Amino acid sequence: MHVSADGGTAVALLFDSSMAVYDTATGEIRCHLMKRGDRDAQRVHSGGVNAVYLTADGSKAVSVSKDHSARVWDAVNGRCLRVLEVSLSWLSSASTACMVHICRRHL
Repeated sequence: MHVSADGGTAVALLFDSSMAVYDTATGEIRCHLMKRGDRDAQRVHSGGVNAVYLTADGSKAVSVSKDHSARVWDAVNGRCLRVLEVSLSWLSSASTACMVHICRRHL
């Protein structure tokens, strides 16, 4: 789970690679980034998700997957905004620093 800087938004990654954005004040799901069984290759990762992080303002999320991609998501409506190719070394060290780099470079 990763929480926005203001504490108002959280994104959670589950064991089945499902990802959801939550309003931390109410606990309600704001949107799903990926749901279990979602197979739309244009919209979702084709491999397991390693990590997901929010931008500081909670408006976007970035996920990194074993399919060698990072996806930038609109954390308000769950739409995939951009797909980036990611090297294997980035995948093996998916961390906050990597996500910050991706956010700064591509958002």
